[in-house]
Amino acid sequence: MDMRNLGLQSTKVLSSTLYFWWIAFLRLSPDYWWICQQNGDCLDTHLVQVWNDFGDIFKYSSISHWWRDYAAKLFDSPQLELQFDKPLLSGLRLLNPAKYHDDLEDHVLVGIPNHLDSVLIAQEIIDLFMSARVSGRHLTNDALYRLESRLNPSSMSKLIPYYCTLLLKLLVQRSELSSPVNSWSSLQMGEHLNIAPQFGYIKGESLAQVRYKQKQIRTTHSHFLKSAKNLVQNSANGRFPYFGELIHPPKWRPEQQRALDIEIAKGNWLPQNWLDLEHAFLFPGNAIASSGEGILRVKELRVIADFGAQQTPDYAAK
Repeated sequence: MDMRNLGLQSTKVLSSTLYFWWIAFLRLSPDYWWICQQNGDCLDTHLVQVWNDFGDIFKYSSISHWWRDYAAKLFDSPQLELQFDKPLLSGLRLLNPAKYHDDLEDHVLVGIPNHLDSVLIAQEIIDLFMSARVSGRHLTNDALYRLESRLNPSSMSKLIPYYCTLLLKLLVQRSELSSPVNSWSSLQMGEHLNIAPQFGYIKGESLAQVRYKQKQIRTTHSHFLKSAKNLVQNSANGRFPYFGELIHPPKWRPEQQRALDIEIAKGNWLPQNWLDLEHAFLFPGNAIASSGEGILRVKELRVIADFGAQQTPDYAAK
């Protein structure tokens, strides 16, 4: 059986779920990074519990590797729901472990017709196996972490734009003085990401109209950035996707906070190649174009564009 592309297949399946984006936002939390460095020494009991359960997500090279070690014990069935005992086009069936008397909850049971070609069987089993792993225990046990039960479609459609807004803000903040994006304002960031297409400029409109639209783009950017930061903070407290602002208790003793500030200033959190690392962790199979036109000559903007090109994950209220 050819297992070379197994990791890429699993990542493709994972990216269709909200759990994938839970981990993506969590990795942008300096507090979660710091609790991993502090080995759980933290004043916030909620953050400590999440760290105990999710582990050090920064030590993994890809999300599929982290998923293999942690996801089954954390999450209930994601949006990718499996239909047990329904024949697939190839004739394979994914059998429901609950129907069998043996303790098989940690197994993937597959029915294979005798007439299938061995090469086809190998590929189909890989696909079934990865889908089953993403789908956890299919609600056979209570999950430690569940998605928020009330998901607003309008907010959900902005989940990835929120993420890209925070990525771009961090990129601008940490860019070199010589970088074309170093001096970008909230207006320029909002325009680049096209976060408010309803306020696009029209040739020949008045200066007052242009200024009104610019104000709306700035306001939208501020809202997107705040929502993204809320998602990051709340993901580290075990709630996702929760867009509102929660009251969070103190996390660090004064000396810990000073040490964290120093580490951030030194670039140990979000090092120089942090955006490449995030992209490689989440989408190891997505190649970034070696060059671009105009402002997209900046490689980091091409990376952010690839994040932005992802489809909104499927979701269903739990």
